Amino acid sequence: MSIFRSMSARERSRFSIRAALEELLSGERGLAYNITQDCVARAKEQDPSWIQPGELCVSIPLDLLGQRATTQMGTGGGAHLVPEQQLGFAAWLSDHLGLARAGARVVTGVRGIASIPGAELLGDADLLTEVQDISTGSGDVEVVFRDNRAEPCRIGTKSSASRQTLQNSSPELDLLFDQAFARRCSNRLEQQCLLGDGVGTNILGLMVNEDITDVEGADVTGAVLSSMLETVDDQRGATGPMSFLTTRGVIHEGCNTPRFTNGGTPVIQSLGYDSWMFDGCGAYRSQKMPTNLPDPGSPSSLVAHGILAGSFASGCVILLHQEHIDLVVNPYELAGKGAVTFYGWMYASMVTPLPESLARAAVVLSEEE
Repeated sequence: MSIFRSMSARERSRFSIRAALEELLSGERGLAYNITQDCVARAKEQDPSWIQPGELCVSIPLDLLGQRATTQMGTGGGAHLVPEQQLGFAAWLSDHLGLARAGARVVTGVRGIASIPGAELLGDADLLTEVQDISTGSGDVEVVFRDNRAEPCRIGTKSSASRQTLQNSSPELDLLFDQAFARRCSNRLEQQCLLGDGVGTNILGLMVNEDITDVEGADVTGAVLSSMLETVDDQRGATGPMSFLTTRGVIHEGCNTPRFTNGGTPVIQSLGYDSWMFDGCGAYRSQKMPTNLPDPGSPSSLVAHGILAGSFASGCVILLHQEHIDLVVNPYELAGKGAVTFYGWMYASMVTPLPESLARAAVVLSEEE
């Protein structure tokens, strides 16, 4: 049960993590502390089995993470950041996950074990007259639906800070937790979505899922990338815009490798900072994409970089089982050292409704050959 779902819009607008921590550390019981305790009481009324983690801890919903900001030029020529809007967790996560930038869907509002249907792409449909029976044509092929079940995976992190640091910090304490907790959890989530082994509640990663077709790789060439797109087309998995997700090393080499033997444009074209393209398909990087895969030409050498290509909107759905990160503060565990312990966790999962919409390859950079 989440405290966040028990907090009203008015309470959220008046709530501050910094204020709650100050009240907790000083022993005072002000507005932020009272709001937190009221939410705890309401959560217990809604679900009596919900127990606050630790009698001496205060649980705080870390749901509004940072702000979007634009750069404007001042009258004196200097630039300054102007906040546009407060970001919800799902929007923040979409901005920070390479998979989401490549097109994967991020779904919120999921409760418990989720079930996302998928269908195998078999057979064709027929154009029939009013008197024709569908069983006489090529459309008489049963569509096989798959039930993709996803149990929430718990992702957690821990940190500590001295009381002096907390008391002397600026009012932007919420942004500090944004950096320290949300980024750690999102990085771990992406690693699971790419490399998870699927054991127990672990996510089955896209680089491990045997239902995703492997394309023979070698070097970073246009032929390899084109072959990945063609594989998705042949499997009829192209249900939306297609894109690539790989490592920065692959993108860098693609930007510096001519596509054809007589020169011409590079394999991957740069469109500006953190923006690349191949044949009209966006190319994106992920820090968690593996760089130690078996070399296609020498499997004993683990130097290959991974590439995923296809329609990520159909091949990857990330499910958020709560729309925030739970932040639990324990001021007593390290009290003898003058420090405060912080715990943060989130619940998420991922399903692959249409594995035919993705293709996978491993390539070796020229400097590693």
